[in-house]
Amino acid sequence: MCSWPYNADVAFAIRDDDISYFTPPKKLDLIYENAWKRGFKVSFAVIPMHRAVNNLNVPPDFRNTQKYYPIYLNEELVNYLKSKISEGKVDIVQHGFCHTENPDLPVLNFNLRGILSASDKKKIELSRFSEFYGLSEKDCWKRVRKGKEILEQSFDKKVKVFIAPQEYLSKNLWKALRREGLYYCGGGNFRAIPIRNINLPRLLSNVFRYLFKKKVYPQGICDISDLPHLIPTYKHYWNKYINDESSKYWFNQFKDKFHACLKKRSFFILVTHYWEYFYDWQSRVTQTMQLKYLNRILDLVNNYNVWKCTLTELFEWIFEKVSP
Repeated sequence: MCSWPYNADVAFAIRDDDISYFTPPKKLDLIYENAWKRGFKVSFAVIPMHRAVNNLNVPPDFRNTQKYYPIYLNEELVNYLKSKISEGKVDIVQHGFCHTENPDLPVLNFNLRGILSASDKKKIELSRFSEFYGLSEKDCWKRVRKGKEILEQSFDKKVKVFIAPQEYLSKNLWKALRREGLYYCGGGNFRAIPIRNINLPRLLSNVFRYLFKKKVYPQGICDISDLPHLIPTYKHYWNKYINDESSKYWFNQFKDKFHACLKKRSFFILVTHYWEYFYDWQSRVTQTMQLKYLNRILDLVNNYNVWKCTLTELFEWIFEKVSP
């Protein structure tokens, strides 16, 4: 794709979603202590004003209170993250405004067999759990702007990257992000891009590759519009690491994707959620297999000539040519 800083063969970023008022710093240490020792950086996707709906990323004691909890009221967490930022270990990116708004959605449950289910037994439409579902462009923009202001004031740091809750990118949210001048990291949604903003030659190049059954690489999608967009490469989720068999399978899937990125001299973005490692917010790590394989992944990556970067650094290098 391009040359990387320090003449690295691949850029590698870690994205952890759902950091919020409810996040205990100790849990972040338990998950990322070894990563930081190896020199990896973590981009924390922070919810500025988390609403306590009946959802998995809200601790049981707060669920369904329907109250809003701003990140800055957790002074211990804010000070902890600011310290990690100053050490060059952490990046702050924006994860919506309140994450989920609708209080009438079914309760989601996950169990240790890797099954995600809804209380009403109906098919789960995760897009409905995004606060931006069905919103107008103006309402999307107001939420994006206010959330960005909260994070920048809380952490004394400019925020450049946005992750949508449930990676739900609508056309109205796309317009709001472009208006705010933010970068976007999340799943691709071509239908969200207004036709006048599409780079047609680059889009057609990807279409032809797809039609001729050639792989469409994420780096080929990042600049098909004037909203810079990077797609995550691998999601390190709890339901992939529930036993030895599934863990080995998904670890091999990771290795295949990573080696493909090495071959293309591309970027690799790994996504996870810290709260998944603690089954329903227990104080100790319960998903030991998931943590074990996170460290195996980092051990493997550490053997290569890798630029260990944040999401902000990755976007800046690709689209601004800003040196780390």
